[in-house]
Amino acid sequence: MNGTTFSNYGSNVTVGQTYNYYIVAHLSTGSTVTSNTVSATAPSNCATPALTVTPTTTVAFGSVAVGSSSTQTFAVQNSGSGTLSGSASVSSPFSIVSGGSYSLAAGASQTVTVKFSPTAAQSYNQNVTFTGGAGATRAVTGTGTAVPALTVTPTTTLAFGSVAVGSSSTQTFAIQNSGSGTLTGSASVSSPFSIVSG
Repeated sequence: MNGTTFSNYGSNVTVGQTYNYYIVAHLSTGSTVTSNTVSATAPSNCATPALTVTPTTTVAFGSVAVGSSSTQTFAVQNSGSGTLSGSASVSSPFSIVSGGSYSLAAGASQTVTVKFSPTAAQSYNQNVTFTGGAGATRAVTGTGTAVPALTVTPTTTLAFGSVAVGSSSTQTFAIQNSGSGTLTGSASVSSPFSIVSG
């Protein structure tokens, strides 16, 4: 139709919602013609879920003692439409402790908690993988630190027995680092006992 202009305002729709459309034709004569109204309900394949994960930068756990653990969180959100379904996963010594699977309506969000449990005194780097939408990965880092442990033997009372006034007697303890890393410390005792070596 010569001199006719068409406009479309239906590019953004919500699944399950019914929309009414009509066409207004602007004729070259200056008059307009309006079509009959057409109703349509948006089908499920109109939905486009989108995954947003924050923070967007590397999450650093810092230094954590071997045998201990620390947690950090990510927020996952459906920044699109429809329902976003997916899960989060990561390799050891990191693990997902809560929020590992999600089913989010448009605009909804959920917290995913990651735990770092180092098994050795070294640095670790892994990626947390998030599925759903276009997917996403986020880097996590952490360092396991050594944990020294003090063992003293004997573990029972050390008896000097009878010692003449003006004389002295010695006994010994054995000190051991039964953990990892470097054990630093000192031994002390009150008079009339004293530390003479070690």
